[in-house]
This record gives sequence, structure tokens and C-alpha cells, in this order.
Amino acid sequence: MHADDTIYTRVRNGVVVVSGTGPAIRIDGGRLVIRDGPLETPPLRLTRAEARRRLRHVIVCGDAGGYVSFDALRWLRDTGVAFSQLDWNGTVIAASPTIPDQPALRRAQALVSSGAVPGAVAAVTRQILSVKLAGQARVARLLEPAAHAEARAIDRLAMAVARETDVARILVAEARGAALYWTLWNDLPVRFARQNPDRIGPDGRWQPGRRDPWHTFGPRASLLTGQPYRATTPGNAVLNWLYAVCQIELTIALLAVGVDPGVGLFHVDMVNRPSLTLDAIEALRPYVDHWLASYLAGTVFANRDFTELRDGEVRLTHPLNAHLAHTAALWRKLAEPVADWLRDAFLRAVYPRAHEQLAGGRSAGKPTRPAGRMAGAAPRLKPLAPLLPLLTGSPSVPVVETVPSACRECGRALPRSPASRRQVFCSRSCAADNRRAASRLD
Repeated sequence: MHADDTIYTRVRNGVVVVSGTGPAIRIDGGRLVIRDGPLETPPLRLTRAEARRRLRHVIVCGDAGGYVSFDALRWLRDTGVAFSQLDWNGTVIAASPTIPDQPALRRAQALVSSGAVPGAVAAVTRQILSVKLAGQARVARLLEPAAHAEARAIDRLAMAVARETDVARILVAEARGAALYWTLWNDLPVRFARQNPDRIGPDGRWQPGRRDPWHTFGPRASLLTGQPYRATTPGNAVLNWLYAVCQIELTIALLAVGVDPGVGLFHVDMVNRPSLTLDAIEALRPYVDHWLASYLAGTVFANRDFTELRDGEVRLTHPLNAHLAHTAALWRKLAEPVADWLRDAFLRAVYPRAHEQLAGGRSAGKPTRPAGRMAGAAPRLKPLAPLLPLLTGSPSVPVVETVPSACRECGRALPRSPASRRQVFCSRSCAADNRRAASRLD
């Protein structure tokens, strides 16, 4: 979409994205002031009451100058507004909600994660990854109706994982499912507007031509790393960005219930990595995948939506990254139930009788201690809720209301209105140009 489609200082679905050059977030006269974009763009000003009603999350994209004051951070905390920051490649730099102090929950998480409760790690891992595999099987059927063999194979892996008690074997089955699943994405079309023969080069100048690999999603593994990070195709770059936004929401949800996102179960603990968030997000990836597949089926890009670094890494540019960051409101609805479930799983494993009281944040009246017999049978954990209707048929997420569609001829963002949802060209001239081009091909 064209860069003149600006969404600076707009609150949408409770989210405001700050992505311009030299932005500022400060307090003036007791009001939150967010300045972003060109100087002629009016700043966003909110009182505390307005923020509690309209604003839930401030997301900063990139780190090219700008500042947020200490007063603003305190103001956001007092009003219950989350603040987070994403690097341009989708790396989560900061995520800061209000954090409750629950020592019993922290103790329970440490005991479960360290393996002190027999079978607990396997029980949680089994349920998260069986949900992921079941979701991937459903997405596989939607991506390629003829892919019955792959979908059935992933379903069988999901059922095998649901019965498995060994974490290593669970992870092997999940990896096998991923190998089958991502092959179905290779040839998924990524469409660009016809009159967009340019893209941004490493020097910031326009470069002619489009590379053929940009027209399909491509392999999930980057040509630079052999892993999903540092994408080398636009489709993978968009998916990495969506995963990062979902990761922010899940990290905030975990912190909000008192769980430490850094102490993982089947992702190895690393400095400055939210390993538990990476564990939990596995259950949410099929939702993000389904949303992206639906979005790619109904939109076109302009080449200027992406920039290619000197080493070949592909990244999103403004305003596409800002539009996609507004999907945070969608992932929040999925992240919060998973965070609640993890909290209950930790508490149920260590405090089998008092977990409901502890989960509600109420005092039990007496000092709570871990269960005395932790060497017994594996804990009985409440299963994760089944996948939501998002994966049962046609998309229930309002794609157009979250990210605008673009003109198939010139790439300009289309207006947002119920009457224009089926519109595919921004003007009659673009429609006529597209028809003439199609007739010449015939």
C-alpha cells in the first residue's frame, strides 16, 4: 500500500502504533501526548478517563530516535495501558504491563519448570503441542483442499502427542508435523499491484523489477539462517511480524497473571528471551497462520511495503507494519485464556487443593505450602480449551477492518466502508488500465 496511507496517532481497537521518525510520548498538563509522523500531524491527547475507555496498548515500532518520558511510563502504568516496543525485524524489545506479586505462583512455576513435579512438564507440553498440531491440520485443509494425506498425517501426529509422556518424543512429533505443514505454504501466492515495478534497495533508492520468489510465500526457513528468523521473502516477513505482535500480547498476558515469561518448559532458558512465551505461543500459531492465509488471499502489496537489506533480509516498511501491529487486539483475545490456563496448570500441579483460591489472588488464610508428595503420579491438569471457531470454516476475524485492502492495479490503500469491502480498484482509471492489460495478455 502507498506510503501516503498514514495512520499516525490513531487509536484502533484499543491500540495505537507509534512508527514515525522522532516520535515523542510524554505528559503535558496531566494528559498523555503522543506525537508521531510529519509535523503537520496533530498529536494524540488523552486524559486518564479517556485512556481507560479507549486505549489498552501503545506499541512502538523501531528505534529510530524519539523518546518516552518517565512520567509517561508511570502514567501508562497507573491507567492500566500496556507499553511495548518492536524492532523493525520483529524482535520484541520491551513489554511492560502491571505485574502482580504472587510468590506462591512463582514458586509453583519454578518447581514445575525444574522438573521437581514428575510429569508436569510433559503434561503441559503435550497439551500445548497437540493443540498446535490439530490447528495446523485444519489450516492445511484450508490452504490446500487436496492435501488430505498431509492433513491426516498431522492429525495422527496430534493424536500421538496427546498420548505421549516423553517430552523428547513430543518435540520430535511436533517437528515432523511442521515439516509436512510448511511445505503446503511454499507456493501460496503473495500478490503485488500490477503498476508497482519498483522496490526499495539497500541504499534507500528505488530499484526496478521484482524478484520471482517474492510472488509466493516460499520456504519457511530463511536462506540466511536456515531458521524462520531473518526472512528472505515478503510472506515470511509478514508472518514473523505477526508472530512478534502475538508474542507481545502473550508476554503481557503472562505477566498480568503473575507468571514469569522467561522461565520456559520446552524452550531452553536463555538470557533476554521469553522462553515460556515461546512455549505458549505454539498453541496460538495456527490462529495467526489462518489469519495470514485469509489476508493474503484478499489483498495485494506494493513493493515499497518491503525493504531488502544488503544481505537479502526482507523487512516491512511503514505503513504496512503499523497496520499489522493493530492486529494486537485480535491476539489478545487468544493470549489471555492461554495465560490463565498456564497459571492454573502450575498451581494445580504444586497446590492441588488450593489452586483455585490462589489463582483468584485471594489469601488462603494459612501459609500455603507445596504438596508434600511430589514423587507420586503425574498431576491432573485441566486441558486447554479447544480451538476457537477461527479454524472451523470461513474466517471470523474482520480482516478488512484491521488492515486495509489495496488497489490491485496501483497498490493504493482502499477506503474503509461497508459499501467498499468488495472494491478491488481505487478508481475507474485503475480498473480500465487493469482490463486493458488483461486483454493484451489474452
